[in-house]
Amino acid sequence: MIKKRFWLLVLVLLGVGLVFNHVRWVKFDGRLILEVDGRPVDAVGMVKNQLNALTRDCNEVSNHGAEHPLHQQVWAVVQGYSPPQSMSGQLIGVWAYQGWVLAEAEFAELLPAVVTLKRVEGQWNIVSNAVWSGNVRPWKAAPLIRDYIAMQASGLPGKLRCVALNHSPSTSSLERCP
Repeated sequence: MIKKRFWLLVLVLLGVGLVFNHVRWVKFDGRLILEVDGRPVDAVGMVKNQLNALTRDCNEVSNHGAEHPLHQQVWAVVQGYSPPQSMSGQLIGVWAYQGWVLAEAEFAELLPAVVTLKRVEGQWNIVSNAVWSGNVRPWKAAPLIRDYIAMQASGLPGKLRCVALNHSPSTSSLERCP
């Protein structure tokens, strides 16, 4: 009996030792990230993505395709934001709720962007401090961008946080909630 306990203890200690040799939490850009054999893994972002997928309720958020007038109005505003580079590209999605819009765009010469717009006195205006464009590595894009926009856009309805972003350097899209 003692031999079995001894070998079980040895096995547990070896397992713990192996984990601590290969896995550790490190601080990067002011946030914690899991490092596995020297490679960063955004475990917190993965959990946030799963929680968003399980708890989101987008029923009141409207998704507007390319033929919809709102899509065209938003694209005109986005194109005027940083010409001439912003003139080439396309909106991947336009999501609206109570006078607010989240739009995801791809450009020929710029990185993909998620743009927050607010309707003020009948005009769509870009909330300039709530525009995301850039590389997100090593973080999971969607939770990082959702958190950033929610922090920067005062008054942004929580319903717009249901948007499932698939933001990457080469391809982006907004998905309709299931």
